[in-house]
Amino acid sequence: MEVEHQRPPDDDGAGESAEARGDEQPSTSAEQHNEPAENAPLEPPDDNDPDDHLMCRVCRGNDGNLYYPCLCTGSIKYVHQECLIEWLKYSKKEVCELCNHKYSFQPIYRPDMPKALPIVEILRGVITSGLQMLKTWIVYTLVMATWLGLVPLAAARIYNCIFYLSFHDIVTAPIQLIKVDHVFNDILKGSLLLTVFVCTFISLVWLREQIIVGGPQHFLNIEADNEGENGENNDDESSEDSEEDDDDEEDDEESESDGEEESDGTEEFFEEVSDGPPERVVYIDDNEFLNHREAVARGHPGALAYEERRRDQYEARHGFRPRVPDVGPPYDDMRDDENEIVENQYERQDRERAPSPRGPRRPNALDQEPPPMEPEPIVPRAAARANRRIRRQRQNAEAMEQAADGDDNWREWDRFGDELTWQRLLGLDGSLIFLEHVFWVISLNTLFTLIFAYAPYRFGNWMLGFMGLHGKITYFPSIVAMLVGYIQIAGITFMVHQAMHYFKMKMMYRFLGVMFLIIKVFLLVFLEIGFFPVMCGCWMDVCTLPLFNVTLSQRVSTFASAPFMSIFLHWMVGMVYVFYSASFVILLREILRPGVLWFMRNLNDPDFNPIQEMIDLPFTRHFRRLVVSTTLFFSTILLIFYIPLNIIAAIVPSLLPYNVSMSAETPLSELSLELLILQVVMPAILEHANGRTFIKVVVRLWCKVIGNVLALDEYLLSDSNNNNNQNNNNDPLRNNAAGGGLAAEHQALLLLREPRAYEPYSRPSLFAIRVSVLLVLMSATTTVCSVILFIVPATIGRTIILLVSNHSNVHEIYTVALGLYVCWLVGKGVAVVYKFVQGGPHLFKRAVMHYSYLGMRLFFVALPVVIVVPLLMGTYFQLVFLTPLRLGYQQSALMFPYQDWAMGVVQMKIFGVVAMMGPDWWLKSELDLLVQRGVENFAALHVLVRIVVPCVLYLSSFIAFPVVVVKTYAFVAGADAEWTMLLLRFSYPAFLLITSVVVFVRWQVVKFAELAEKIKNDRYLVGTQLVNYEKNGIRS
Repeated sequence: MEVEHQRPPDDDGAGESAEARGDEQPSTSAEQHNEPAENAPLEPPDDNDPDDHLMCRVCRGNDGNLYYPCLCTGSIKYVHQECLIEWLKYSKKEVCELCNHKYSFQPIYRPDMPKALPIVEILRGVITSGLQMLKTWIVYTLVMATWLGLVPLAAARIYNCIFYLSFHDIVTAPIQLIKVDHVFNDILKGSLLLTVFVCTFISLVWLREQIIVGGPQHFLNIEADNEGENGENNDDESSEDSEEDDDDEEDDEESESDGEEESDGTEEFFEEVSDGPPERVVYIDDNEFLNHREAVARGHPGALAYEERRRDQYEARHGFRPRVPDVGPPYDDMRDDENEIVENQYERQDRERAPSPRGPRRPNALDQEPPPMEPEPIVPRAAARANRRIRRQRQNAEAMEQAADGDDNWREWDRFGDELTWQRLLGLDGSLIFLEHVFWVISLNTLFTLIFAYAPYRFGNWMLGFMGLHGKITYFPSIVAMLVGYIQIAGITFMVHQAMHYFKMKMMYRFLGVMFLIIKVFLLVFLEIGFFPVMCGCWMDVCTLPLFNVTLSQRVSTFASAPFMSIFLHWMVGMVYVFYSASFVILLREILRPGVLWFMRNLNDPDFNPIQEMIDLPFTRHFRRLVVSTTLFFSTILLIFYIPLNIIAAIVPSLLPYNVSMSAETPLSELSLELLILQVVMPAILEHANGRTFIKVVVRLWCKVIGNVLALDEYLLSDSNNNNNQNNNNDPLRNNAAGGGLAAEHQALLLLREPRAYEPYSRPSLFAIRVSVLLVLMSATTTVCSVILFIVPATIGRTIILLVSNHSNVHEIYTVALGLYVCWLVGKGVAVVYKFVQGGPHLFKRAVMHYSYLGMRLFFVALPVVIVVPLLMGTYFQLVFLTPLRLGYQQSALMFPYQDWAMGVVQMKIFGVVAMMGPDWWLKSELDLLVQRGVENFAALHVLVRIVVPCVLYLSSFIAFPVVVVKTYAFVAGADAEWTMLLLRFSYPAFLLITSVVVFVRWQVVKFAELAEKIKNDRYLVGTQLVNYEKNGIRS
């Protein structure tokens, strides 16, 4: 049913006729009668009717015909058809929201409709649908071939022509673009180039906005540096814009007399004190609720912070910073916002008692209400001049656009006003406008290749040749030349930028400033995201050489044979290590006292913006941070990998090296055990291990133990909640209407960071020595934990696989995963037992009884689900696909139940996921019900009867039916054993094929019936009539 998003009808709209809304009636079923049956709607009762309480549930009126289409009773039983249709359109449902009964509508057709549709009309509808399908297929094929074939191929060929063709071969460039050699490789290469182009284009647009809004204005605007000098030497200075200055002075005089007269919508004046954030914030100061202006007048730090950010935004847009209002104390942007969010009331009282340098102290707000703020002078003359310049530039731009529109009237500019959707952009709507988009993508990609790839490459190639290093770089010469070219362009841009500052060329100064900052951010991003992870990965590879029993020379030879793959693998390993290290630091911040990790940036800080820091901070500071990060990460890699592996080689030499080769003595894939581990064991570890909680508990326990030994427990652990609660309860000044917490929350909203209070601690004697011992113990603990993680899981996994499969040389990913799974099971069991033991014997007894009963139910259901169903699925898969393909005519099939069971476990999981993602049918409904009930409300009998038994019967039938048919045929026809075995071998895929064809034909018959119903409704349907509900199944 197609429904529109409309509101339910009011009383006035209840009387609309069904004929007026005939085109909006819901779709009907083909099983309905084509003659309008005599419906029995309830007529409105007269005045003497005792049932005068009958009314529509939607409009609450009793005019017109009332129906009772669902199971609801009482005052909501009846409804108008028009009201119900409008409500269904608004709610986008087809059932009653209370009783979940589906509404039914009876179709009303024209009287001249034939009992059976003519074959001509059916063929016409089929041909129309076929042509529409063919058109859609052609459009989608053309779009896919263009975007996935032509565009990447053109990008790759243009890239090759730019970089690899000489100037003399430029004539043959068109031939190079249309040649048919290496098409697939060029498409893959072009797809990569287009991905880089799109990501770079989006990054450049976003980075430009970041620089313009939040970049260093002194680096982008000249007049911000010379503003005070121009004010002092205004009389003696002669410039080229003297005539414009005279005009500005006249405009200033006019603006003083007509200050409020603005017509173009440009913000002419900067209001020195605004009304505050869009969401009204209430400030609390000395038990008073203040608005934003009053808070600014009182010098509230949150209000001053908002005004400071507002001036920063104005300065970023207009290049001029308005002066700070002369009210309250000046805002200090260097204060510690994390530890001082709300101003101390004692300090505020001392400040108010102190004499003000501007005059006598104002009376306290509790004694006298503050006088209303007088309107201050609006803005200086320079601000008005800047605003008028912006308005003049906008007017000039509008005039130029109007002139361009007048000259180019032949263009169809109206189509650019259409809504641009993905279908229109890609061409899926059937129009050919996407060809223009394809042309623009290819053109912009060519321009991008020339500007951002070829030009830096030529600059860097020239510099390397000048330095004598052109032929000495063996690996990645193009990338090195491009990076050297970017560094050279950055240096040239910076020098020209400084020269533009000397010559006072504002536009070029701003353009070169933005260009230099973009190149700077690109180089820093490459350094921190590209080069730093590669260094971490290479250092980790060097430190783990004993783990894989390889030498450094072998690693070098591997890099020489496949440099790109080697760099990519090291980068990926380094990125994973950096990511998990950052996650561990974030977890430590939740446990440790604020200030312990002062030397590391808080990644959870809302104000932390690494791109903005790359824009603002100099390159030397970033390089210093890179050196510190490299030292820290390399030291942790030594503690986690190199030292533990040497200890293991000394105490347990048989454990090393780990087997990570893809081949073994007996391939484990023959047993399908690796699929079982990857699909069952590892997902269980990742989803239910709760490693974050375990690590937090272990780290907190370690900090308590070591902190008590070294008397550093107050320094390490954070106990802010208890301390804050006790202080708030004991401090009378902080118990005033609980306003401190609300004020802190408002401050957090304004300053965009969480309120964090400073936690004092008592510094013991010999603090430096104690901290040094703490670092030594931390390093030793890290090494011991690493040794345990290298030994225990691998040993347990190897032992279990040896006992089960009698194989010792298997991939260590399976042994480690299996060992971790066993450790998790043991730890989970110990944690559950400890939890219930702590609750007392009564709770422990109840838990044992409850989980014993639940375990028995799960066990009885798990037997067929875990053993029978996977065995049947694996056996059927073996009979259908593997046996006919692998065996010859003279060979007999050998069945391995264990292998079939392991393969069936994986197939059962895949089939369950597909069933949950597919259309609605009985298995999906039962699985949804099982998931909604959960483990605690597990119904074993229901699962056995409604899920397990039908699945077993279906699979058994599919396995047994071909055998019965072939054996019956062999008995009747008297076929020999060889022919019978051959028929039986190919009967399983044949039976599956026949079943699939039957299901497909049945599906097509249903679709054909729906098409015939649609044709009949389009030609003969007049309207629909709501059907009343009857308990005995008879509807009127």
